[in-house]
Amino acid sequence: MRTKHKFSFFLVLTTILMLVTACGPTGTPDTAATFNPMVTAAAQTMEALLTQAANPQSVTPGGVNTPLPTFTLAPTQTSFIVPSVTSGPTAIPATPTPITKCDWVSFVADVTVPDGTTYTPSTAFVKTWRLKNIGTCTWTSSYSLVFVSGDQMGGPSAVALPASVAPGQTIDLSVSLVAPATVKAYTGNWMLKNASGVAFGFGPGGNSYFWVSINVANPVESAIVYDFVANYASAAWVCAAGLTPCTVGSTSDPLGFVMKLNSPHLEDNTIGTDPALLTHPQNVNDGYISGSYPAFTVQKGDHFKSTVGCQYGSTVCFARYRLDYLVGTDPLKNLATWDEKYDGKTYAWDVDLSSLAGKAVVFTLTVQSLGSSLQDDALWSAARITRTNPVSPTGSCQIVSQSIVPAQTTYKPNTDIDIVWNVKNTGTFDWIKSNIDWVYVSGTKMHKYGDILDLPLDVVKGGTIKLVLDALAPATNGTYSETWALKQGTTVICTMSVTLKVLP
Repeated sequence: MRTKHKFSFFLVLTTILMLVTACGPTGTPDTAATFNPMVTAAAQTMEALLTQAANPQSVTPGGVNTPLPTFTLAPTQTSFIVPSVTSGPTAIPATPTPITKCDWVSFVADVTVPDGTTYTPSTAFVKTWRLKNIGTCTWTSSYSLVFVSGDQMGGPSAVALPASVAPGQTIDLSVSLVAPATVKAYTGNWMLKNASGVAFGFGPGGNSYFWVSINVANPVESAIVYDFVANYASAAWVCAAGLTPCTVGSTSDPLGFVMKLNSPHLEDNTIGTDPALLTHPQNVNDGYISGSYPAFTVQKGDHFKSTVGCQYGSTVCFARYRLDYLVGTDPLKNLATWDEKYDGKTYAWDVDLSSLAGKAVVFTLTVQSLGSSLQDDALWSAARITRTNPVSPTGSCQIVSQSIVPAQTTYKPNTDIDIVWNVKNTGTFDWIKSNIDWVYVSGTKMHKYGDILDLPLDVVKGGTIKLVLDALAPATNGTYSETWALKQGTTVICTMSVTLKVLP
């Protein structure tokens, strides 16, 4: 019995196992993935004589995960049922959703006016950006460059795009601006606007603006590049019909005379702080005195300056002052004329010479009596040519500070002076001391040592350097200046000037 029962158990077990192994898993995984991919006055009289006298010469691929199907054992015909078996989805790394925008900008470059460029007040300039269309829509002529915030600087509110820009293409967009009149820093923010009036720009959200950023600064104080008073002895002075040479350096010559006065007594009963020329015409009615100076090459921004008036006490003084000039063999031309009668006042002249820029010019100072010349003691105080050093439009440098404020600081004769400039490199390259020289350019040589000095240190872009010039105040009273420059070879990188007064 026991043996029979045992055999029956094994027979049933064997039958069940055969039925189970006859069935297997069914189903195939199904996966999918998508991919997205910028006084002249008219000539009066005497031109023929004066001409003769003056003529010496994103997308990242995106995966969509589909869960694997559930596997279930098929049921058998027996009463023994095996529980179902479920398998989870296979792990696939997640990928970000691709970013696509119709209107989207990539900033490429500042074609003109890099950030921090310095302009003088009220200077016109053109700002140009290079932009790339990285959106999916073409920018048409219905799109525009628009001002959005900050300092508009005289620019328009909108400028239509000059051409269509397809996705992937670049375009240079420009706007005409004017530097404001007030000295400080300015920034104007701009974007593009589509045909529907929606503004867009660059950045992750396509809503960042691009800008123009400038500094407005006054030019460096004028430097004296030619002094007519100091150089009066080098002029050819004539006093009478027939071009008679007149006395230079002393008084009381009936043919006329000229001399330098270090402390002139001015018509307003003050003592001048700058030397002056005392010019007295020939002692006849309508006599004259005229001095023609060696040729001087004028640069843009040069000005003739002088304060004119009669000497104090010359109460019947009545004379005509003239500034004339010659270029080559051209006729004598007049730049300025002033009739002065003794009235207790002096008059400042400031004549712009820019129209003569690039020319070698013979300048002539003339005084003509208007009637009797008995007391026509005519003074030319501080007669000189000044040159204003322009602010570099390329932003090569900025004079952050200097130790001497022009025309406000006075020194006694022969005083030892340290002239200090703090200069910032606002250019596009580092200043390497082995390649940059500090060079004397023009003006009174007040410096003690050589005309070419080494740059003491390298200066990286955006860095500042302290330049110290060891100088000595001149021995006589007056106003003096000199100009220096940083040069790389013959290229001027940065110009700086100093003007000071010397008083006893």
